Amino acid sequence: MVIWLVLAITHKPFIVCSLPAVASIVQEVGGNKVEVLSILQGVENPHTFSLRPGDMKKIERADLIFIIGLHMEDWLPEGILKEKGYSLGDSLGIKGNPHIWLSIKYTEKIAEEVKRGLVRIMPEDSTYFKRRLVVFKSMLKSIKISDCLKNRKVVEMFPAFDYLLNDIGLENIYTIINVPGKRPSPRRISEAIDIIKKNRITAIVSNPFNDFGISDAIVKETGVKVIILLPQVGMEEGIDTQIGLLKENIRRLVDGLCG
Repeated sequence: MVIWLVLAITHKPFIVCSLPAVASIVQEVGGNKVEVLSILQGVENPHTFSLRPGDMKKIERADLIFIIGLHMEDWLPEGILKEKGYSLGDSLGIKGNPHIWLSIKYTEKIAEEVKRGLVRIMPEDSTYFKRRLVVFKSMLKSIKISDCLKNRKVVEMFPAFDYLLNDIGLENIYTIINVPGKRPSPRRISEAIDIIKKNRITAIVSNPFNDFGISDAIVKETGVKVIILLPQVGMEEGIDTQIGLLKENIRRLVDGLCG
């Protein structure tokens, strides 16, 4: 007796994302229906990134591409999104600051846009994606925000966390490095020091990227604390999901401001 075994090979759509945080959100919504890859790794700075040999082959192979937009990925070739790209910032109608993935509120909106994008290429799995989106939203809603953070004032080193600070009730009253990768003028640094002293600011919110040694100089002058937040999934061991990133940054703010 001869038994014929027929193997059905199911192709998983290949989804390329510009940032690890976006890839994490796509994986949460897409589940086992998709293969997801991030061009950038957690330790890389999207403001200074350049495509590596081989990156274009991955992009060209993609069934769908998710990027933040808003000039966050100016290192991508023009026209790459024309047929299979999805600019999340543009889809959400956001102008200006592109760091939307660092916000609880915009993480939810990004997840909704991701679901729409996945349904566009896999309409037969729309119910699956909808269910996973509901679960992801419930995870976001479970993130606890301490009341001790509300109505406090801080100064930011970089404009990366504006959305997150707004989400949790913190007010940023000054941004020291307002142009990515460019050292601010001595006058701007002096102005920051005056503002910190006048408003009795206890903490600067920063990130692990190069700040030209400015934070050390300001700490020496004012005694202010520097709270280092993580701008990307995968920057530190154990912070490998978007939910984990948001929780960790809120924990650091609580430790730095309320401890």
